[in-house]
Amino acid sequence: MFIKEGSLDPEYKKDVVDLNRYELNTQDGYHSLKDYVKLKKNTQDVIFYSTAPSKLAAVDNPYIFPLTKHGIPVLIANTHLEEVIFHEIGVYEGLKFSNVET
Repeated sequence: MFIKEGSLDPEYKKDVVDLNRYELNTQDGYHSLKDYVKLKKNTQDVIFYSTAPSKLAAVDNPYIFPLTKHGIPVLIANTHLEEVIFHEIGVYEGLKFSNVET
């Protein structure tokens, strides 16, 4: 959790953000944002995420189902802090963050 909090520090966020790990709807295990960028579709211009208490709850989300069906990865943000981090980062490697529910 402290690493994620460090992502909000303007002085260190560029160094710390790549240490964070997230579950994905399309893959097992935990993945960095760099992993996400490698896994995304070539035509994809945003980083999709969903807030959910667990991966199981997230994959049952009707907003995620169409993306999963097409193999599009969705980051699963299981704490409120992660959504704040995505808003604070704004853009990662040219990709904006987009909540699948908005």
